[in-house]
Amino acid sequence: MAAGLGSFQLTHNQTKQVTIKFKPTAPVASSGSITITSNDPTNGAVQVGISGTGVPGMLFVPAALNFPTVKVDKSKSLKLAIENIGLGVLHGNIDTSGLTAPFSATGGSFSLAQGKSRAVTVKFAPVAAGMFQQTISITSDGAAPGGASVSVTGSGQ
Repeated sequence: MAAGLGSFQLTHNQTKQVTIKFKPTAPVASSGSITITSNDPTNGAVQVGISGTGVPGMLFVPAALNFPTVKVDKSKSLKLAIENIGLGVLHGNIDTSGLTAPFSATGGSFSLAQGKSRAVTVKFAPVAAGMFQQTISITSDGAAPGGASVSVTGSGQ
């Protein structure tokens, strides 16, 4: 609620509903007060306490990202979707340090609003035949903190 939303008059026993919007940016408790001023000689100003707790987002990623067979010295890219399926804002980090050749991707921090997602492009470029498996780690402040690991696999032929 913003200050100065305008004045209004109430007659005896009349009420007015006021809507207050709470839009937290982090999963923490917040509190404050609203002051209602009037020309009432007994209660010229009344403070009403308000409080709320932001809920965290919730991380959803697939358990695995599986590349089809790729010919040696060719490459294929796939998108890894990182989603917030919770009610609040989700903050986290994508750690791609567990990826080495023949895989590559760019990680980094993220902030996702409710229902939003981020795509990370993962590239597989084998220089030899064989099966390859590595891991991308994702940490977050979501409802199930700790994060997730995504197994990345591919076969070079």
